[in-house]
Amino acid sequence: MIRRRDNPLLVEWTRALGEAGISGATLLSERYEPKYFGNGEASFQWGSIILWLTRDRDEDAVQIAPSFESDERFQWDDVCVTFGWREVNNIVARTHSLPLKGELVEIMRRAPILDVAFGAKQFASTREAVNVSKMKREAATLKKLERLADNYAKTKRGQ
Repeated sequence: MIRRRDNPLLVEWTRALGEAGISGATLLSERYEPKYFGNGEASFQWGSIILWLTRDRDEDAVQIAPSFESDERFQWDDVCVTFGWREVNNIVARTHSLPLKGELVEIMRRAPILDVAFGAKQFASTREAVNVSKMKREAATLKKLERLADNYAKTKRGQ
């Protein structure tokens, strides 16, 4: 296992958090696996939320969890759909992840709403709403894959 000082993702992500204005985030955990495409993850507590930053095959992603229920995390896109900040179809149409710094800047900008939504009083309703958004995103992704498969099949038949 790589020690913290040898984890380039942790250095990069800590810098990105600071550049986004997310100060005072406390590192909770980190993992880095250079022999597996440089994949890794780190979790940071910031106020009432925990930010999980992951890299999988050079794609960064953000997940959010309430600090009192850190085992249950939600994709940032699903949270954005829940609050009307993003459209499911736009998420599904992407061909790559959004830049991490931009995602963190948006989280910083939305911090007051996130603090309430992921606080103990509101979390049950937030969980329910985000899970509905997740199901919508998954259904839209499945439809996209079905369309791609159908188009592929039509192309193969036409050859």
